[in-house]
Amino acid sequence: RARILRLMIYQSGILEAFSNRDKKWLPLVHDFLLFFLDRLPRHRLVDRIVALLQIPSENQRQRLIALADRAPSLQKIGQIMARHPDIPPGLQRSLQTFENNIRTSRRDDLVDFIKSDLGPETVSRYQMEFDREVLAEASIGAVIKVSLTFPQAGRPKTAVCKVLKPYAVAALRDELVILGQLVSFFEVNGEFYQVGQIQLSEMFQEVRNLLSKEIQILEEQKNLARAFEYYLDDPKVKVPRIYSMSTPNVTFMEFIKGGKIVDFTGGPKARSHLAERLDEVMTWDVIFSRREEAIFHGDPHAGNVFYLTDEPGRIVLLDWGLSGSLPRRQRAQLIQMMLGIYLRDKKRVRDNVGVVVEGGFQKNTEEKAKIQQIALEVMENSRAGKKDQFLVLNDLIVRLTKAGYSLNFNLVLFIKSQVTIIGILKELDPELKRAMRAASVISGKLLRETPKRLLNTVYFPGWTSHDYPSMVSNQDIRDVGFEATGRGCKRLGSWIWKGISFPFRSPKAAGNSESDR
Repeated sequence: RARILRLMIYQSGILEAFSNRDKKWLPLVHDFLLFFLDRLPRHRLVDRIVALLQIPSENQRQRLIALADRAPSLQKIGQIMARHPDIPPGLQRSLQTFENNIRTSRRDDLVDFIKSDLGPETVSRYQMEFDREVLAEASIGAVIKVSLTFPQAGRPKTAVCKVLKPYAVAALRDELVILGQLVSFFEVNGEFYQVGQIQLSEMFQEVRNLLSKEIQILEEQKNLARAFEYYLDDPKVKVPRIYSMSTPNVTFMEFIKGGKIVDFTGGPKARSHLAERLDEVMTWDVIFSRREEAIFHGDPHAGNVFYLTDEPGRIVLLDWGLSGSLPRRQRAQLIQMMLGIYLRDKKRVRDNVGVVVEGGFQKNTEEKAKIQQIALEVMENSRAGKKDQFLVLNDLIVRLTKAGYSLNFNLVLFIKSQVTIIGILKELDPELKRAMRAASVISGKLLRETPKRLLNTVYFPGWTSHDYPSMVSNQDIRDVGFEATGRGCKRLGSWIWKGISFPFRSPKAAGNSESDR
């Protein structure tokens, strides 16, 4: 059995995705697949062997799909890691296969299941006619186009029907157990496989949680309806409308004509504009929302984020199986945490790190002191102003999770979603300077608040007020300004010193001055 499993892994072509400099990933990928496949039921293992034998060796993409055939957890891991900044480019390209290239469901099986679930009366009332092919598949669900005729409308309307793949729910029973075993395995052996900043046991626990939520159809329908109302009047975002004939097993929704955002075919300038719009919608519009409760998409991998064909600057958000919300109070604390990381302000970080802890800090305790110390260590280990602050916050989450602390689910979900967004932004526009973009967005908001800010400058007690749409006080602006000035002066002083000392430096040192600068 072990020899057959190794042969399957090599036949899949996954190990060929690594360049020489990324060979350190080979033990992890090899042993993970060996662990996973060895615990699958015998009949599921045989299905993969047969599928691999039928695909030509040069067709690596199809062989990789065959290895993960009817294995929702393998497909979900591929989707999550496909654009993670720490994943080697070759492996990223292989894993991106799982964003929109899963093809494991037969059209007739899906249609039969849908009709059986709805009943002949509902199918007849809406004169349903299903497309000849499955439109798209994800790890758990499949989508097929359907023509509907609403009794009051009189003319057919194109919709889509999303259904849980019958085999996927059964497969998950096996795989959730295996993922639990993987969490335990990497808690013990993680140090041996550690690559980049990825914490392996936490990653597999995250996948396990995501898959558990994705089979909760009624919760997804509730999230979709809520998101539709939330974005109804937003000219930058489109969310499909859910239709009333939906059931606890089948979701009918509006068909939106669009394309996967990373496949947008516009020129560099248009892709750059789309990247800025995505950053604005998924990050800053959430943080600076004027609503008391801001909602966000919790699983924004590239297969769930589209652009509207007739309006390419508009973002389409699909698959709301996982979503979250952040109240204004938590978003204000999140801003302060981000400022603390940027400014390397220990007091600001200590005062606001409680936002990531479940229930916050109720009182001064030994546990509070430990969490604050971990936050300071993470901040000190990051390169202030250079590493994206959401990546620093993700490092903090990993450290706290590993230490056994219970964290704020919604805030953790938002930060994790930002790591995914960073990967999509990088592919859309490799030149996008996210920090500069953030500064531009925030500056625009601050400018519109000028009259009230001037009043609070005169009225001294209002100097530290955060009662603005941006939730940033005048004191915060001053601190950031001083920090920027300090960094500028430091660079200027360095250049002046190099100019003064140049005649006295050795030729070797002088030759290195450009790289030093």
